[in-house]
Amino acid sequence: MVRDLVRDAQTSGQHPALLKLGKREATAFRAFLTEAYGEDGTLTPKDTYYLGLEVVEVDSPSHLSVGGCKAHDAWHGDLPPLWTDRTDQAA
Repeated sequence: MVRDLVRDAQTSGQHPALLKLGKREATAFRAFLTEAYGEDGTLTPKDTYYLGLEVVEVDSPSHLSVGGCKAHDAWHGDLPPLWTDRTDQAA
């Protein structure tokens, strides 16, 4: 579902930076993190990133959206992998 929100935003030319969660969604997100990473997972979505988006809890009973705007890199070509440069230098 979050991937669909991000994909829809990108399709319309946006580059979202935030994943906004209401209280219900934040609770579900914390449960997901606890299941995936154990009790040492994060207790709050603050300072957490998911799919490259900063997670923000909004003061609403239920809310799920993407927003904000990432700085867009002007480079449109393919960047070489970093290990290519290192391999070339080592030879």
